[in-house]
Amino acid sequence: MSELKKTNDRKNTLLPVYAGLFAALIYVASAFVNIRMPNGGCINLGDGFVLLAGLFLGPIYGTAAAAVGSLLCDLLAGYTMYAPGTAVIKGAMVLILLLSLKLLKPLKLKYRALAIGISAVICEIFMVLGYLFYELVVLRLGAGAITGVLGNLTQGIGGVVTVLAFSTTLIPAVSKSGLFSPYVERHASRATGKDKQ
Repeated sequence: MSELKKTNDRKNTLLPVYAGLFAALIYVASAFVNIRMPNGGCINLGDGFVLLAGLFLGPIYGTAAAAVGSLLCDLLAGYTMYAPGTAVIKGAMVLILLLSLKLLKPLKLKYRALAIGISAVICEIFMVLGYLFYELVVLRLGAGAITGVLGNLTQGIGGVVTVLAFSTTLIPAVSKSGLFSPYVERHASRATGKDKQ
């Protein structure tokens, strides 16, 4: 076995570690780095890191990190009735992000940040509608579910801004660093529009 293959194999075995790291970052960014808004909403970095997990880790590990990190945030904050819905919604956001980026690729948008921004907006719209559905159908909150829409929209805006801010700086650096697994670097390169062969 060549040294290069050994190095790649070792890096690929670290994928669960990367996923765990992102889950922890999502939890911290959601639970502790937030700004309460007058409309009842809350801007935190959590949604941005959910989407970054997808850009860095791809569909499987990104979805797992998003679901686990967001689930932990709800459980430890005492919002246990929201935890199952949160895990599904945040995990699905990663898949929607990656699918949207794939569908936008043939358009060959001049700026890759524009594709990420459009995809992030689609994800956040899904998040708002997902929580509305969960609160209406599963939790049966009635009119109370409607009042949460504005707060979720505020959160969505924060998520879009966060993923754009971090993706334009972190992803190019990661894709060239050689410190991460080929899988992570490949996804980072795709996010910048410079696919690795």
